[in-house]
Amino acid sequence: NPLVQQSIQSHNDDQMTTLPPDHGLPADPSKWTVYQVGEFIARLTNDTIREAFYESEMDGQALLLMTQEHLRDTMKIKLGPSLIISSEITKLRERVKKFSC
Repeated sequence: NPLVQQSIQSHNDDQMTTLPPDHGLPADPSKWTVYQVGEFIARLTNDTIREAFYESEMDGQALLLMTQEHLRDTMKIKLGPSLIISSEITKLRERVKKFSC
C-alpha cells in the first residue's frame, strides 16, 4: 500500500532528524533483537552495513561483545563506519551497566 509506505517513510525521516539518545529503541541494548540492532546500525551508517549485521544474526548481546577488529576484519566494514559503530557500542556498554546494578 503506497499510502502506508509513505507514512512509514515519513515516520522514519522524522526519527532521523530528531533521534533521541536511546535511538528510539528499548532502553536495555542487551535485550535488542536482530531487527532492532539492524535499525540501530542503519541509523549510524547505511542499509548495506545493516544487511551485514542481519546476515551475522547480531542481536543486542552479540553487539555489546563486538570489537572494532570484528567490524573491520570479520565483517569487512570500512574504517570510518567501524569507528562510528565502535564509539556507539562503547556508549551502549555504559548504558547496560546501569541495568546490571
